Amino acid sequence: MQAEFINPVLQACESVMVAIADLHIHTGRPWIRKPHEPETGGTVTGLICMRGTGRIASIAVVFSQQVLESMSHRILPEHLPNKQFLAFDLIGEISNLVIGGVKALLLKEGYSFQITLPTVISGHDYLIAHQTKAPIVRIPFDSDIGRFYIEASIEGPPLSEEERKKKANQPPPFDTSAVELF
Repeated sequence: MQAEFINPVLQACESVMVAIADLHIHTGRPWIRKPHEPETGGTVTGLICMRGTGRIASIAVVFSQQVLESMSHRILPEHLPNKQFLAFDLIGEISNLVIGGVKALLLKEGYSFQITLPTVISGHDYLIAHQTKAPIVRIPFDSDIGRFYIEASIEGPPLSEEERKKKANQPPPFDTSAVELF
């Protein structure tokens, strides 16, 4: 697995968790998860795939029910009915935000991907079916509300010399930070 793929995953995850849930997180030591090893216990997973020319990337965000519930209390207003159902939707939104951040960071490096819609899986003892044949790297994050995981599996070659040249010839992306809407 190429570090140029994993580092954007780490950066995007940390950025999203700090921004939306005000989590203080610490990245743990990653390991390779076996593809047929089930996710045990009560967990909720958001899984998204990215496809590009000759490359496939699969990213999963995995929360225990307890961590997701604690996060939803931080993010969602207290008065909302059906808060548990909304917490389930929250994992899809978090997955979208993380993968969008990953895609933006990789685009800056010259990679181009199309993103699929998230798949949300909930339950006990299920498999997270990544769409790649590459190793699955599981990265633990410890936070003030508990531990959660990001998984990344990326299949395909690093940037070719031709792709690097194409990126170098493109204009820089438009900086929206100075744009005033009102």
